[in-house]
Formats: sequence, C-alpha cells, structure tokens
Amino acid sequence: SPRPRGPWAGGPGRSRRRRAARASGRLVTPGESGARSARVLFLTGDPIGARIGGAAALIGTMLQIKPILELREGRVEPLEKVRTHHQALARLKELVIERCPRDPSAHLSVMNAGEVEAAEHLAHELASTLGAKHVPIYNVGASITTHGGPGILAVAFFA
Repeated sequence: SPRPRGPWAGGPGRSRRRRAARASGRLVTPGESGARSARVLFLTGDPIGARIGGAAALIGTMLQIKPILELREGRVEPLEKVRTHHQALARLKELVIERCPRDPSAHLSVMNAGEVEAAEHLAHELASTLGAKHVPIYNVGASITTHGGPGILAVAFFA
C-alpha cells in the first residue's frame, strides 16, 4: 500500500520542529478533539437576485418561503424553511440562542448584505440575551451576495 503523504502523515518525513510543536501542545491538527468548529446560520436575501432557478425563486416568493441555511463542513445546507421573513428571523434568533455558547470565546458576530438596521437590531438582541459585551457587525462580500441574493442576514460563532 502507498505511504501517506502530506504534513500530517507522520513518519520519517515529519520535521523535528513539527514534532516538537505537537509535543508541547502548540499545534492542533485537523480533527483532533479540542479544535472548535465555526457555526454560520443565515437567511437568504431576495431570491430573485440570487443564483437559484427561476421557478424556485418564483414559488418561494409567492409562498413567502424563507429558508434558514447553515454552513456545514464547507457546504451550504438547508436547516429549516419558514413561511415569512419575520418568522424566519425569529427562528434564526432561537437557533443561535440554543446553539451559541455563553462565553466570550464564542466570538459571536452578525453579517449582512444591505440589511444594516436588521443586523444592528439582531446584534443588540443577541448581545442582551447571550450576555455578550459586543457583537460586531460585518458586511458580506459581493461573491456571497451573488449566490444568496441581496438582503442576506447571518450569524456566526464558535461552538
């Protein structure tokens, strides 16, 4: 069988410095316990401006379906579908309150694309509920807005 390759393969190819760093506890390899994972939950924006099929956008708009999505293992996965924007925003808050640790190391943040007031309101509510001193608000970039549509609202934290 072929030998494993790469920096985490071990064996004689591993450098002395890497072994020393690992032994001292300064280096955490992917998949080791103790490594924390980022959680990102978000509401898409306007489906007409997003990169989804026209029929799906039309039906979603007519039925006022607002999906709550999650970034899981590098892929965007649907978490829930809610009927109105107001209900989707309330459910997003509930999910974050359930899942986000109540300590500063969670690094809770809110992101948006053109929803500054909603982002500020969400950040304030999450800060008061979770006891965070400060919840930063970031603007998402054009590449994310291209896929999710204008009006994206997201919450990120470490769990």
